[in-house]
Amino acid sequence: MKKTMTWLLIGLLITSVSGTQVLALSPAQQTHTVTLTSDHEVSVGYNSRLNQKVAYDSTQDAMRFGNYMAPTPRPGDAHFLSYLHFDLGAIPGGAVIQGATLSVFVHDQRFPSRSLNAGAYNVTSGWTEAGLSNTANWDWATLPGTSSSPEATNNISGLDQWVTWDVTSLCQAWHGGSTTNHGVMLAEFPRGTARQGFGARSRAGAVPQNAPRLVVTYVGAAPAKPTPRPVEIRPVITKWALPQQVSPGEQVTYTIQTTNVGRDAPIDVVVTDIVSEHMEVITATTTQGTVDIAGQTVMASVGVIGQNFVVEVEIVARVRDDAPAPLEIENYATFNSPNGGNHRSQPVIVSVSGPGSGSAALLPVTGWTDVHWGILLVVAIGIAAVIAELRHQKQAL
Repeated sequence: MKKTMTWLLIGLLITSVSGTQVLALSPAQQTHTVTLTSDHEVSVGYNSRLNQKVAYDSTQDAMRFGNYMAPTPRPGDAHFLSYLHFDLGAIPGGAVIQGATLSVFVHDQRFPSRSLNAGAYNVTSGWTEAGLSNTANWDWATLPGTSSSPEATNNISGLDQWVTWDVTSLCQAWHGGSTTNHGVMLAEFPRGTARQGFGARSRAGAVPQNAPRLVVTYVGAAPAKPTPRPVEIRPVITKWALPQQVSPGEQVTYTIQTTNVGRDAPIDVVVTDIVSEHMEVITATTTQGTVDIAGQTVMASVGVIGQNFVVEVEIVARVRDDAPAPLEIENYATFNSPNGGNHRSQPVIVSVSGPGSGSAALLPVTGWTDVHWGILLVVAIGIAAVIAELRHQKQAL
């Protein structure tokens, strides 16, 4: 009897295992998790006291949100909003989203409370990274619209940590088509009440693994593989000088502008300018990154240049007093990047005036010259001849 029961239990176990294999989930019923990084991100700020606008795009290690303000507003304080967009194209059309979490890595905070209730708001109108990066394109009152209430809120009270928001319902609406995916915006909640601001890592910042992310869990087929596309990096470098005509001892300002009109960003960009030995470099500045001066060589390490973003390097140089004028000084700037290649600007020519070619040479002639004395001599000789002739005629009479 015991043997019979044992064999019966073994048979039931085999049947159970076999049934499990038969009832294995089909591809349409399998659960998958995808981690998406933002394809657009911009932080915009406005200082109402100074009436100034500022923007940080993904080329910079800064994504600010909240109010970077002291208890009493002071110059430099500003309200900040961060816009992020994630492409859900990797999630199959028939999938059912079960969960979605937005995460940013907070690494910076300003002013005194060290605590901020931050909300993730649905963005209701279109925007581009390049458009918001150019502060001339928007006013604080006309920024992309957002929902009046956040999709989720969270309290931030520490640094060097991940902060998350549950945006499941929003991603379900995006994926289902009931809401257009214009991304999310991070700001304090309630809006305009905080005296605290935080900063998070950007996707091209110093720690790429801490870039903003959207983790989505869904039931359905495996994630769609992204379609490979060719890399498009198209840097443009231009240079000019003002003034273009100088004298020894005078200064010249060289301006170098570098931009990327391609879709993909060049990295580790270095802009170099070797100034003529007949000039002395006075100062050099850059709108992004750092700049070093070594003798006649000016080297600006500007990092990543996003699409349509402009980096400007300015060099002030003085023509040396012993420059062998007149002469023409010609030089150009170069662009170097591991993935963007090597390029150079058009040549720029500065003319240095020599002795007698400056403004003094253009002054009207004053005083007596050799020509004047020559004319006077001819006139004197003529008068003397006339007088001699008159005397001769008088004697003849």
